Amino acid sequence: MPAMYSPVLDSPIADVDEFLEILTGGYRPAQVVLTACRLDLFEHVGEGATAQELAARLDADLRGTRILADALVGLGLIRFEGGRYRNTALAQDYLRPQGRHSRVARLRHAARLYERWAGLIESVRTGRRASDVVGPSAMSESRLDFARAMADSARSGARQTAAALDLRSARTVLDVGGGPAVHAVEFARRNPRLTVTVLDHPETLEAAAETIREAGMEKRIRLMPGDAFEVPLGGPYDLVFMSNVLHSYSAEANRRLLQRAREVLTPGGRVALKDFFLESGDEHGKSGSLWNLLFAVNMLVNTDEGDCYTEEEVLGWCADLGLEYVQRIPVTPKSTVLMVTAPASPPPPDSANSGKR
Repeated sequence: MPAMYSPVLDSPIADVDEFLEILTGGYRPAQVVLTACRLDLFEHVGEGATAQELAARLDADLRGTRILADALVGLGLIRFEGGRYRNTALAQDYLRPQGRHSRVARLRHAARLYERWAGLIESVRTGRRASDVVGPSAMSESRLDFARAMADSARSGARQTAAALDLRSARTVLDVGGGPAVHAVEFARRNPRLTVTVLDHPETLEAAAETIREAGMEKRIRLMPGDAFEVPLGGPYDLVFMSNVLHSYSAEANRRLLQRAREVLTPGGRVALKDFFLESGDEHGKSGSLWNLLFAVNMLVNTDEGDCYTEEEVLGWCADLGLEYVQRIPVTPKSTVLMVTAPASPPPPDSANSGKR
C-alpha cells in the first residue's frame, strides 16, 4: 500500500487504526476540559480538595466528580497528592475565571460551539445553521459573551496585525465589526496620532468599552453602536478595517458592505480585509489550509450564509467596486490581510451607505 499523508498529524500515516483513533477520539479530552470549565471545577479546587469536598462544591455526583477529576489529572491539568486534588500552575493561571491569564471565556465559547457542531449533519442536509434545525441551544451565547471570548483569542493576532500594517499616514480608522476593540487598541498604541471608531452591536461594545478603559484609550477610541449594513458610518476615514467579518456573510452581503466602506473613504483611502482566506476555487469547490477549511464548516453550523472565501473572490468584489489591489500581508499562520485602495477622486454618492442589507 502506498504511503498516505495526514494533514492532521502533519506526517505520514504509519498505522491506519491509530490514525482513525486520533481523528475520531479527540472529543474525549475536549469534553473533559470543556465540562470542567463549565462547572468551574478549577475554581472550586481552590487550595486543594478531596473528591468528596469537590463534589459538594460542584453540587455534583461523587462518582462523576472523581472520574472527571482523575481524567484531568491524566491530562496534566490538576494533580492528586495526599488524597487531595490541586491545580497545576497552568490551571491556576489560565483555567479559572479569576486567573491572571484566564482563558475561561474562550473555553466556554468552545463548549457552545461543540454543542452546535453536533448538529452538523442537519446543517449539511439543509444548509441551515444548526440551531435553526435542532432547536435553540441550552447554552445560548450573548453578543457580550461572544465578544469576551473573541478578546481572549484575538489579542496576539491583533498585536501582529498592528505591527504588520503601516498606518503612519492615517489619522482616522473605522473598525467595522470591531468586537472587543483589541485591534483598535493596538492600532492606537502603535500610532499616536491615530483615532479609531469601533462599529458593532451595542451589547458587543460593552466588551469594547472594558478593553478601551483598561488600555486608557478613552480619548482616542470612540464607539459606534449599530448594524454595519444600516447605521450611518460617518467619516471620511483614511482606513476602513474589517477583521473576520467577511466570513460571516454571503458574497452578495459582503459586496454591499464593501460598497459602504468605499463610500466613507478619504480620496486615496484604504480598506484592510483580514480573514481566514482559502487558496483557490469557487462555489463548486475550494482548497486551502486544513484549519481554514474546517473554519468554513464552523460557518455552516453557526451562520445563515457564512463561508470562507478565496483571496481571488474577495479581490474580484473589490475590483467591481473600483477598489484597487495594493498588497497581501500575511499576519498569522491562519490570517491574511488584503489591502485595497480607492481612487484619488471620491466616488459618486450611492444609496448603499444608508440602505438596508
